[in-house]
Amino acid sequence: MSQLPTTNAKRIEALRKLLVAGIPCESSQEREARAELESLPFPTLLCVYMNWADRYIAPRPRRVLFWRGFWRRPATSEQLAKISPLVDAFERGDDLETYLSTRIKLGFVVRPDGKRGIAWADGKHGDKDMALNAYDLHHLHLEQADAKGRRRGGSREWLAVHVRRHEVTFVALLDHNSPNDGMLHEVATEFRYDQGLVINGVEPPREPQGSRKQVQWLRHGLTANGVHQGRVVSTSLISLAGTSVWHTRHADRASILMEQIGEQLDSPKGISELSQRMGVRLGQGPFSWFVNHCDFGFTDHAEQRSYLIAPWWK
Repeated sequence: MSQLPTTNAKRIEALRKLLVAGIPCESSQEREARAELESLPFPTLLCVYMNWADRYIAPRPRRVLFWRGFWRRPATSEQLAKISPLVDAFERGDDLETYLSTRIKLGFVVRPDGKRGIAWADGKHGDKDMALNAYDLHHLHLEQADAKGRRRGGSREWLAVHVRRHEVTFVALLDHNSPNDGMLHEVATEFRYDQGLVINGVEPPREPQGSRKQVQWLRHGLTANGVHQGRVVSTSLISLAGTSVWHTRHADRASILMEQIGEQLDSPKGISELSQRMGVRLGQGPFSWFVNHCDFGFTDHAEQRSYLIAPWWK
């Protein structure tokens, strides 16, 4: 067994090594991609990890809700027999990987010099999930994939679901062209409107751009709002790199907490103060940082207990 880190700098370096080794990289450029990951600042590395790990849905029982617009399309009711098993799977807390796109396994890529744009996974060679990164919606198939990634009868339609830690909302049944033809953007706009994500004090444009045009902006890393019932809606949030703004915020928060709490874990006085603040009994170390899906925390090896410091909302 390797020696556990004794300072926060060593704890962070140990976690960095785990992340660099654990993030999948495009096989055709494995060496270059790993070198790129190793060179990234720690908060940026956490964001890259989040961009990959959040494609998966952490298995835990969730309450299932249906957005009011979910049953609007006739095709949705026609697929009830295939939707019901997914409802049951969410409620039981099953592992849903076989329902997710096989592209979740596409690895980190280094953009070639001189090549502009975002490496979207729907181009079959990228590491960015547009539905998730831009709209915070997961992409589920109605048929499970087998060991070779094949689905019985193909998979013409997919479910857009809004996942939170203890509940999931079924938003829409869409076809696979919906991210490109603007339908996903329109659905997401109305869904966000119902969530109350209206931008007050901003008037709709006199000559509104169509949903297709707004999708083009998103594909270049430009946030595109929507309009519903004459109100401007915060439909999407995305960075110029094509990553989710929420991933960036969570990674920044986790890295800050690791620095702050890590300093306390380096001294008996700090451990005592942290114990009192958390209301727990901490040992005198060693400690290590861990990540489980997108939850960050530390392990007290003396007491053999782990504590979350930055839980993800899913």
